[in-house]
Amino acid sequence: LHSNSCEDIGGRVMAEPDYIEEEDSAELIRPRKLINPVKSSRNHQDLQRELLINQKRGIVPQSKPELQRVMEQRKRDQVVKQKKEEEGQKRSDLEQELMKRQQRLDQVSLVRCNVQVQVLSVTVTPDVKDPATLLEKQREFLRTVTGLHSPGYN
Repeated sequence: LHSNSCEDIGGRVMAEPDYIEEEDSAELIRPRKLINPVKSSRNHQDLQRELLINQKRGIVPQSKPELQRVMEQRKRDQVVKQKKEEEGQKRSDLEQELMKRQQRLDQVSLVRCNVQVQVLSVTVTPDVKDPATLLEKQREFLRTVTGLHSPGYN
């Protein structure tokens, strides 16, 4: 009644998979369970060993052991750091470049405001009565502050 590729299990007929053949299995890549790097770390193993020993001895105080508290704090710090990194990675290159440009523009506007305040202070408190020398003094001040020489001022 049944062919070679079928099994009778509990009243149900189940077909055997055709991919499990001895001759083909040598060519297949078999899946392996991945190693968890956290569980294989020395700190994790030491913590687990200490927790098991304390539990067997019955040494379970109401408060957590110092090592466990430290490990939990480290884990929280890692989670926070990872979230910050993910947030930074979510930003595209364009957004990052725009943020850099915005910061540069903010710095330039701050410098310009400082220059304007200094120019106003030179204008408000002139120690020279002649307007031509006052204008020349302001031009010289602007040249030294900005480091630029405009063609009209030379």
